[in-house]
Amino acid sequence: MATIKMASYQKIALSIAQDIVDGKYAVGEKLSGRSTLASRYKVSSETIRKAMAVLQDVQVVSIKPSSGICIQSALKAKAFLEQYTSAHSIKELRNDLLEWMQRQKQETDAMRSTMKKLLDMTERQEAISPFSPFTFKLLASMNHIGQTSSDLQFWQVTGATIIAILRGDEMLLSPGPYAEFLEGDLLYFIGPKESYERVKNLFVN
Repeated sequence: MATIKMASYQKIALSIAQDIVDGKYAVGEKLSGRSTLASRYKVSSETIRKAMAVLQDVQVVSIKPSSGICIQSALKAKAFLEQYTSAHSIKELRNDLLEWMQRQKQETDAMRSTMKKLLDMTERQEAISPFSPFTFKLLASMNHIGQTSSDLQFWQVTGATIIAILRGDEMLLSPGPYAEFLEGDLLYFIGPKESYERVKNLFVN
């Protein structure tokens, strides 16, 4: 029997619907922003937009410009899952999701390895290279926790470019202007010598 392959946005929609049914999200609860979900699932914001559009179409979530993405119905989430499991056996669906998760893990491990090599190389070249990255850790007491690079006009204010964010054991490469700054994040950025003090002043003063 041929195996039906699902697109990434469909898998993400199923994963979120399953979390709602399992009680990980409550009705009325607000989901993370699109950029945060994109970072969590290692996909583009467009893929997250498609996944949310699917869930909105079946009334699992509601999307409003003023309030963002909110959980609308656990019953609709259950019905949405049942719609898919009628076309795929539970075993096939589980295996497909596990294979996808394994691929995501392998890609993440490869990314971490590449980033480690890059950081090792830049440390060795720090004395002679003007492009060695600075690092700055965000603490709970600092300003602008929860805001984005775009909100703060980070590049315009500091002259620095963020090349990566280490969040726990997850490395976000080229996070872009809509990635949130969270407590415990370790920022890697490049820029002129004075950019470090500007970044420090942005979050501390």
